[in-house]
Amino acid sequence: MATSGDHRELPEWVDFEWSEPPYPEDPNMSLEAYRALPRQKQRLEIKRRIPPAVVEEAIASKRVAQPGKVADKTLWIYIFWTPDGIKMRWAMRDRATGGPFGEIVREGGDDLDRYNLK
Repeated sequence: MATSGDHRELPEWVDFEWSEPPYPEDPNMSLEAYRALPRQKQRLEIKRRIPPAVVEEAIASKRVAQPGKVADKTLWIYIFWTPDGIKMRWAMRDRATGGPFGEIVREGGDDLDRYNLK
């Protein structure tokens, strides 16, 4: 919310659609064969997964920001493609606590630890 210059709200969801060609790539695969690959779809819920208090905190920070300046508190949304489908994490960053984008002061979303290499 804080980085949306035109005051758009968070989307309820984002729809993804993709196909998965063979790997390694088949150099003899025609364009028609690529287009005929089965399509996969996934809807990723966004708005309901971010606590309203976090959204309100980002909005309040945007209201008090100087014109033309980025608010101190900004809400970041990260989307990840995993073997189990598309996942999402969110983070509230506060520039007042340091760093060019601010430190993460609150975060949530899907648990991605199982995808870390050991």
